[in-house]
Amino acid sequence: MFSGYDFHIFWGVRKESPAEIARRMSKMLRKLKPISPLLKAWATDAMNPDGHRISTTAKGLEPIIAKGVYRNDVDRSIDEELGFSESICNAFDDGSFAALRIDAGCWSEFSHNGVCLNFPMITDVIRPLLSVEGILQILHILIECWEPDSAHFTSSFLSKDLDWPKVQFNETDCEWVSYHPHSDWEWPELPEQVKVIEEQQGRFLVLIDDSFAETGTGDVELVRRTRLILSEHYDQSSGED
Repeated sequence: MFSGYDFHIFWGVRKESPAEIARRMSKMLRKLKPISPLLKAWATDAMNPDGHRISTTAKGLEPIIAKGVYRNDVDRSIDEELGFSESICNAFDDGSFAALRIDAGCWSEFSHNGVCLNFPMITDVIRPLLSVEGILQILHILIECWEPDSAHFTSSFLSKDLDWPKVQFNETDCEWVSYHPHSDWEWPELPEQVKVIEEQQGRFLVLIDDSFAETGTGDVELVRRTRLILSEHYDQSSGED
């Protein structure tokens, strides 16, 4: 179970090499860099970030990603179809902390690919990133760089309150802010408090306002009600096919 505030994206089978993943990751880090001083530098060791700074160029990231293979628990052989995994972080003396995990290159039908950017707590440095504008800006970058099947901003408090499955992979997955690419699915009427942002490539559902950056939470019942509407409509639509 994660703690704090998560930006996470998911996509299905996509076989990619360390070089291809490094190019996507480098582009993402380059675009995140101007947003906040916390997102300008990254390390592989949370306990000693200054001593383990990494290059964020594609060339510098490729060997780091290549080392992040999955191994069989029995004979420690490399399980190539699960792709690669890498985690990096950054920390400030005021308690600000950012952790980034990449799971990519997976082509197994029994798993998935994803990226997660986590802030364990809200500080003065992190607060601007959790305004609606800041959240959408980060999600746009993740979507542009990784082309996922879904993208969400959530919190550990919301997940605990609602006790949902981690991944839905369909239009019923709804959190504080959610994104789904356009599809043929016809969306139902949602509560008036839900802000729907239509874009060329997909649709954002925004269930919070800028007070979230101060309080760290929103209307849990609104999320619950919206998810129920989406789930019931999805079940009805599926039954018609």
